[in-house]
Amino acid sequence: MMRGIMSQYNTHMVLLFLFFILAHLLLSINILEADERNENIDVFLVVDKSLSMEEEIQAVKEYIDESIIDELLIPGDYLVIITFYGKAEIHVSEEVNRDRSSVQEKIDLVDADGRFTDIGNAFDILKEALSQRGEQDRRKYLLLITDGIQEAPPESKYYSADGSFNHEFLLNTKEILMEGWKVHILGIGTSTAAREIAKELAGTYSEVDEDPTKEELEEQTADLLGIVEQTEAVTISAVGSKGSATLSLRILSTGYEDARVIIIDEVRVSQADGSEQSVLKDSARIEIEPGEERSVRLPVSFASVAEPGAHDAIVTFSFAGDTTFSPASSRIIYRVKGFWGNNVWIIPAAALGVIAVALLVILIMRSLTQGESIRFGVDIGGRTAGKKTFKIQFADSLFVVEGSTGLNLDKAPGINPTAEIKADSLGLHLSILDKSAYKTLTDIPVDVLGKEITLVKKTGKKVPILFSRI
Repeated sequence: MMRGIMSQYNTHMVLLFLFFILAHLLLSINILEADERNENIDVFLVVDKSLSMEEEIQAVKEYIDESIIDELLIPGDYLVIITFYGKAEIHVSEEVNRDRSSVQEKIDLVDADGRFTDIGNAFDILKEALSQRGEQDRRKYLLLITDGIQEAPPESKYYSADGSFNHEFLLNTKEILMEGWKVHILGIGTSTAAREIAKELAGTYSEVDEDPTKEELEEQTADLLGIVEQTEAVTISAVGSKGSATLSLRILSTGYEDARVIIIDEVRVSQADGSEQSVLKDSARIEIEPGEERSVRLPVSFASVAEPGAHDAIVTFSFAGDTTFSPASSRIIYRVKGFWGNNVWIIPAAALGVIAVALLVILIMRSLTQGESIRFGVDIGGRTAGKKTFKIQFADSLFVVEGSTGLNLDKAPGINPTAEIKADSLGLHLSILDKSAYKTLTDIPVDVLGKEITLVKKTGKKVPILFSRI
């Protein structure tokens, strides 16, 4: 009997031991998820606490306590929590340390007890919190949790009778777009306008049903720290007279565990004069792997082309799907080509035209002289050179050559020609190639036909050469 009791006792001890091992492993996994990141970040939570959130607020608080504060953040991160209804206030703004109980106590005090839902005012307070925080070279993450439409009180500058986002609100979102934050909007319930806010902020979006659990909220924000960001500024190539150009940028995926697909469905360019136009020719689909950095080139077309020169503008991207990149809005300077930029072909065309004219002139000159010639005879020292009669075309040459057989006229210059003979309509012309052979010649006649030229041979003997027209 004692043996049975001991066996049962040992079994319980083994099970208890395995339980503690499993609990330790699970705790280690959570610690690793937070501690595997060694770069501090700023996290901004904007939480709707209007009356309509009464049933959901407890799950939201549990989600913030456990999933964000306990598991996501590491010591040194900065946490800002803004709660809003018709008004907004900074509920938490402090650096996270290892003891997070004081922050969690503040979260527990949040109740859904406010009238109206003024998201625009919440963003104003967000900018105020950012100003108090000061410039920090850190990635910034914004998570907005809301269940309702924009329902600002009548005294708010963001008020609109139909609950739509008015001009002031949209101006506010443009400033956030240019900050380069990762923005995620979590909508609670199917009637929420959170999806529209996500589009205006170029943020990622997820949605849960009404009265969600902490686990459902956690599941829908699993990629909260995943971000695709620009690593090189947006540029637009010089815009031609027809409005065509290429937009280029470079992006990097960080914090995601799987490949992401970014769909750009619109690119808008806003000029300094207030004009704006959509320039993306077709929606673009970009796939990027975890940790990948890649270049993106998009063909764009300006329906209205600005004056030639440099222009300041703001480029804003709109996305479809659940992944975006940041910043979604950037200031750029782009250039519009002038006359010469649009007609660069003129210079090489003009050069080719000049060459063509020159070739044409040469061809005309050759055609004019083609077939014309002079027939003449040469008497060298009282004898006829080579043959009795020579014929030279206007475009050809003959050479006076001193060879082993004496002086002759030849079409080839040979080794040591003494003179070159050419012909044209003015007569026969002699060009001296070896001055020592004609050192007695003080003046060369323009036309040597009918003239006698004295040549001094290598032996020193003087030989008269007479050119006679035939």
